[in-house]
Formats: sequence, structure tokens, C-alpha cells
Amino acid sequence: MAPIWKAGPYLASVGVTKDGEVLRRVRQCCRRPESVVIYPRQWPLALLVAGMLMAACSAPEPIEVTRDESAPIQTDRLHYTARLRYEGVEFSIPFTYVNRSADTVFLPNCRVEGRPDLDMALQKRVGASWHRVWGSGTLLCLSPPVVIAPGKTYTDTLEVFGGTPGKQVYPELEVREVEGEYRLVWTQLRGPFDAVRYPQGDTLPLDAKVSNPFTLKVGWGRRRR
Repeated sequence: MAPIWKAGPYLASVGVTKDGEVLRRVRQCCRRPESVVIYPRQWPLALLVAGMLMAACSAPEPIEVTRDESAPIQTDRLHYTARLRYEGVEFSIPFTYVNRSADTVFLPNCRVEGRPDLDMALQKRVGASWHRVWGSGTLLCLSPPVVIAPGKTYTDTLEVFGGTPGKQVYPELEVREVEGEYRLVWTQLRGPFDAVRYPQGDTLPLDAKVSNPFTLKVGWGRRRR
């Protein structure tokens, strides 16, 4: 049985296959001595490996970001990797919020005890502007708010699951390409608390409730704790 194509130690040096255009591109990108023979029954796996090599060779340069220390929300890192799932992606962002204003900030809450709900959003940079692409949502019940006095900090972790658009899994991460530059927006942070009206206070201006920019890419691996 004649081989369809040959590959070197790194499955990179490619001969002839059913998809000659793809494998010629891989061969031009990655040249290695031939040593391993791939036979016809193995061509689906061979094409998959070739596609991965082609993507690796043409991968874009990583996005560089610098920490914006003026942002009231600071993430623990500047680069995150989302774990790919069939229905979407998931990742965790530990963060610290500092109330740099002269007024007390309130976080509406639905839990009398324990960790409060985090009603936060993700924005992605597109060109020179930011676009909302994901929102966590929150429960509608009310209990006493979380109080953050001037100069005080609040530390927590935002657990993000973003459904793939079109798979009807929510909340969706409304992007075609996950890789990019993002920031957090804490949508529910409010000013002076008023228990007799709804909502119980005015939302803070945008620059008082955003994080430093960070990057996100997709990868495989265990969930980060």
C-alpha cells in the first residue's frame, strides 16, 4: 500500500495528499527530514495535524498590554487562558476593587450570608472602542448591600462561562474570535444607597467601575483555582 504522504519527526515535512494546497502550505512553513510514513487509513488524523501546524505557523503575534494602575479594578494578571468546552469557554479572573472616591460605594446583594452575586460585564476592544460581549446577570431578590467605604478594598473572583453564539447556551460570549483585549465593568456598583426605591442608588460613572485591560486566548487544561 503506497503512502499518501510522509512526515518528519514533528509531522512537518509533507508530500502529496488529498488536500495538496493545505499540505504544501505546511511544507513551506515547516521543513523537516522525512522519517514517518502515513498510510491512507490514517489520512483524517494526518489532515488534522496538518491543519494544526498551518495554524501554528500563521498564528498572530501575541497582544501586548501594560497595566493601567489608574483603573479602580485590578486583575491579578494581564494574560488569561480560556478553557474550551463544547458549549463555549470558561475562565476565572481574580480581581481587587479599590474605592478611590470620597463616598461609600454599595453593591446590591441577594444573599444574606456568604459570597454576594457579581453583576459584571466583559468588554472587548475593537479598534479604538470597547464593546460589551458578555454579562453575568444577577438574582433579583434583595438583602442588605455590601458596603465599601472610601479607601477600602474588595477582593473576589469572577467565574466566567461564555456560551458559543448559536448554540443557545447562555450567557453567550458574543464574539467570533475569543482572542483579544478585554476589561471588566462592574455594572452594579452604586453610589448613595436608598432602600425605599428601586434601583437603590445611582450607578457609578464608567471610569469608576472598570478594570485594567487584559488579554484572553483559548487553550486546553485544568480549571485554574
